[in-house]
Amino acid sequence: MLARFDDAVDRARTAMLVAGARAESWVDRVRAALFALLSFLDQDPDRARLLLLGSLAGDAQIRVRRARLLHELADALERGRPAPVADALGAPFGPDALVAGVASILQARVLEDPPPPLGQLGGSLMAMIVLPQLGVDAARAELVRGARDAS
Repeated sequence: MLARFDDAVDRARTAMLVAGARAESWVDRVRAALFALLSFLDQDPDRARLLLLGSLAGDAQIRVRRARLLHELADALERGRPAPVADALGAPFGPDALVAGVASILQARVLEDPPPPLGQLGGSLMAMIVLPQLGVDAARAELVRGARDAS
């Protein structure tokens, strides 16, 4: 199980890095990486369940790997972020809370029967991520963009 988890993490990481590398701004990089992750998870529901759920129920070694992965994602979210706008509230507990929130939402969706396409959540998740940093207007723009991209 640990080898399958590590392989899935490596593949997801590569997809996210490739997608984010083409972006010029922080928000575009985060959006590209998030949508690459959602697409990756949608392509293989079993792998999505392993990454999002199996890693919680696995042995201590896989739980440690999962914790490191979430910390790595929080660090990536922090890199290159712009200064907060005047009306930004800041995320309590910073990027760790945002990553944990996204993971929790995805875990809940994967448990649904049948699970919905995770790509449909992209705009809402981006709004959640940008709100504490870029404010309400940026979050609203992500919701609008997500709704437009989904149709």
